[in-house]
Amino acid sequence: MRLFLIILIMSSAQFFAQKTLIPSTVKLESKFIKDETSNAIWYAEKGDQKIEIGKIATQVKKIDKATLLIKTSVK
Repeated sequence: MRLFLIILIMSSAQFFAQKTLIPSTVKLESKFIKDETSNAIWYAEKGDQKIEIGKIATQVKKIDKATLLIKTSVK
């Protein structure tokens, strides 16, 4: 009975490594954000063959201190 109560208490407790992030509470720290563009290629493997299935271009641009533009293009 004692073991059951201990397990019940431990399972009902909330353990989090960090606070939950909610979009309305996240502050944009613009001093750490730089304008950049990155490219990637997606591949699929079939046996020993590697087939290109898509190209991804991601552009990050800081408009002002409170606005961030993230543009992703998939070809």
